[in-house]
Amino acid sequence: MSDKQQKAPYPLRMPDEMREQLKEYAHNNRRSLNAEIVARLERSLMEEPLLEEDIEGLDYDDEGKFEPLYLDVSEEELAEMLSKVHKDFFHKLRKEHGVKMKDKDE
Repeated sequence: MSDKQQKAPYPLRMPDEMREQLKEYAHNNRRSLNAEIVARLERSLMEEPLLEEDIEGLDYDDEGKFEPLYLDVSEEELAEMLSKVHKDFFHKLRKEHGVKMKDKDE
């Protein structure tokens, strides 16, 4: 028995606009709507532990309030750092999890 025969379908309600957007992404990524939704859910589940680690590492003051972090960098340096993190993150997704990303130029 194949995987498709073993798994019961799960009806998912969503706004029509979201469904159309997901269909477009699915088409561009050469996969079914279901595969697109599953890939996006997997990606969000992979990101969740990273977010939790970031939150746990925040500094709090004596009253338990969040203490903001100030960086001594220019806006250009910050933009460059964020761009590198973004590229590294998506490179890792493609390499380790086979996630296909749409090129900006398409």
